[in-house]
Formats: sequence, C-alpha cells, structure tokens
Amino acid sequence: MDDVFQKALRLMVAESPQKQTEIAKAVGISTAYFNDLLHGRRRGPEEVRRRLAGFFGWRDYESFLNVGRQALGLPLATTPEPAGAEEPRPAEKMDGRGFFTVPLADNPRLTAGAGRSIPVTRSAENSPVAVHGPSLKRGGAQDLLAIRVSGPSMEPLIADGGLVLADLSRNDWRRLREGRLYVLCWNLDDGQCAVKYLRWAEKGRLLSIESENALHRPIFKPVEDVLLIGQVIQAWRDFPD
Repeated sequence: MDDVFQKALRLMVAESPQKQTEIAKAVGISTAYFNDLLHGRRRGPEEVRRRLAGFFGWRDYESFLNVGRQALGLPLATTPEPAGAEEPRPAEKMDGRGFFTVPLADNPRLTAGAGRSIPVTRSAENSPVAVHGPSLKRGGAQDLLAIRVSGPSMEPLIADGGLVLADLSRNDWRRLREGRLYVLCWNLDDGQCAVKYLRWAEKGRLLSIESENALHRPIFKPVEDVLLIGQVIQAWRDFPD
C-alpha cells in the first residue's frame, strides 16, 4: 500500500506546478517530512496521506491510490459508496473502470456579468465527454471542461472543430508553463476564448500568444489585457482516411 501511495504521490508532484515547499505548507507538514513521504522514508498517518490526495483534487482516496496501482501494473481497486452518501453529480462520478464525464462547451465564452468568477459558460451540459481518471491522474471532473475549438489556427495539431480538455484551476500567471497550450481570452469586449501556446516575451509583463499554424503570426499582449482560463491537458484529434 505504501509503495502505491508513494508512486501516486510522485506522479502528482511531477505534474504539479506547485513547489514541494508550497505543497507541504498547504497540507500542514514540514518540507522535510513531505520529502520523507515522497521517497518512502516514512509511512505517515493516513490522515496526512488523505490530505495530500485532497490537495491534488482527489476526493476519493482509493481513486488516488489507483493512480499508483495503474503505474505499478496492479489491479485497480473499487470501493462502494457509503450508505447515505450524497449522490455525485453525473459530471463528477467515476465508474468502476475509472471513467467519469466532463461537461462540454461547444462555444466557450466569458460569462457576462459574473465578474469573471465563472470563467466560461458550459453551453452543452447535456453533452458530456468521457475521460479516464487514472490516466489523467484525477479522481473527478472538478475544474475540468471539454472545449470545442473553432478555426484553423491550431491545425494540424488541433483541427477546426476538435476537442480539448482544460484544467480551469491552472490559471495563475505566476505559474505559467511556457510553451504549453492554454485557453485564454485577450479581446475582453467580445468575450471569445481561444486555445493558444503561451510564452513570455517579457517576463511577467508581455505575452507571446502563438498558434500551431505557421500562417498565423504570434500576437503580443500585455499580461493585464489577457484573461487566463486554464491549461489544456488533453486533446482529441482526427486522423486522415
């Protein structure tokens, strides 16, 4: 069990934009203690291990451990929901095979009049997309949104009408991962979102907004003129006949 937890934890840390010191502080342990857990030098009480799983967005501890089990080639565990437990919303429920559904936004736009507290409208709640939680190292659909891309600017990587999966929690400029794909909006008046590569032209000040299609040149915008929605973590693409 401890090897499974350690493997899952190491995978989560490798994907996290947060530093180990920040993770340790968030769950209320020292950095040295966190390192001991990470490298298997300590077992740690289950309460601490569950807090760490929760930090990475896993509401169900066994689903978090399934990430480690899958990486180690072990059978995945399924746990029945406790009697009287609140029924999860369809978009967050993970089945016994590790799949859950994510809402789809066919035409994502900034939510008008919401003070940007809700970054994009989910215009197709009745058209969910199924994803595999262990492969994404996620236990549910919290902060995830499937988005249909329009236009040719990201071709051939993402075709016009293709789907991407965005993590809406990764929207902090201080933790921007340069060269990665993000969902963003830089024309705040019309509210239209786009999927683009992001790099710093001037660190912390000026952004280079880049396309895959070489016919679309980079756009340079001050960071204060751009609203970061989330990072693209998966994409679906068509292959030619």
